[in-house]
Amino acid sequence: MRNRAILISITVLLFLTIRLLWAAPGQEGLTPAYPAQASEQHTVTLKYSYTYEERQFTPSYPIGPLPRNQWAFTSPESAMITRGAAMKQLDYEGWLGTWDDLSKSTMEQRAKEHNQELKAVVDQWRGILEVGRMTMVRRIQSGQYVILTYRIVDETGRDIGQMELPSVFHQVDGRWQGTQDLSSDILLLESPWVTREQHVERTLQ
Repeated sequence: MRNRAILISITVLLFLTIRLLWAAPGQEGLTPAYPAQASEQHTVTLKYSYTYEERQFTPSYPIGPLPRNQWAFTSPESAMITRGAAMKQLDYEGWLGTWDDLSKSTMEQRAKEHNQELKAVVDQWRGILEVGRMTMVRRIQSGQYVILTYRIVDETGRDIGQMELPSVFHQVDGRWQGTQDLSSDILLLESPWVTREQHVERTLQ
């Protein structure tokens, strides 16, 4: 695997607007109780730097069906292979077992919020993995987390998913398990190992 250490800087621009002279009905606290000058808009710039280590699998590692008695969780890669095998075999319970407990609860709650059953993900696997297979592309390490990226390719190796997707793992009691800990983390959302952007700006209002 090729190895490189990359430092990226992510700049977040946060606009804080204090509206002192007007407010919608019922928005107590936005209008000052005593005379005050007109509101002013101020900008605070926060800069975050994330360090991560990237290794690319050469060649990409294909994931296929695997008997349950060969499933393992001794490394992020073995846990990813186990998950991919469960998906290829449409094994929902096996797939669910590759996640930590908090992530299971989080995913089930999100599914309920969308009036869905988490088990419906099997239908998504059936559609894409009948014609393709998962192949691991990169290994990203940031702190305690290891991010393994993968693509969906056909039997010739052609990318049919047109996306490089991340799966995040961490160690729980000596066992590598998937986690949703980074689902809203800017490092994962920006995926600079794909975009090659080392400086990202975001504006929050």
